[in-house]
Order: sequence, then structure tokens, then C-alpha cells
Amino acid sequence: VSRHYFENGISVFELSDREHHDHLVCNRCSRVEEFVDKLIEDRQTLIANKAHFKMTGHSLIIYGLCNKCQN
Repeated sequence: VSRHYFENGISVFELSDREHHDHLVCNRCSRVEEFVDKLIEDRQTLIANKAHFKMTGHSLIIYGLCNKCQN
């Protein structure tokens, strides 16, 4: 089990054996949504390789308003 802390004071627990994913966090209702995007993953690897940097992990959190809170 791993714990993720988000800037809005929200934290979530997830099973560690799952596929890597990133998060969308709603600033209003604190909803956390997971997503996987191969293009983002590939781009991060390319950036690290270009800088001769051995990446051992990363996290991406996008903050904003979910569809429900926009209405």
C-alpha cells in the first residue's frame, strides 16, 4: 500500500502492485481520478535520457475542477 499526498490536504491510499498512473485532483470537491497516458510516459523518458538522467520514478498531478464542479 502506498500513500499519495496532494496539495489540497487530501491523501489517498493505493495498492502498490498496480500499473503506474498519474492523478487528476479536483480543487473543489477533492475528487481524485487516475489516468494513464503513454505519450506522457514516453516524453518523460525522452527528457530524462536527453539530460543523461537515470529516472527512477516520477509523479504527475494535475489540479483543477472536475466536470461536476465546473457546472
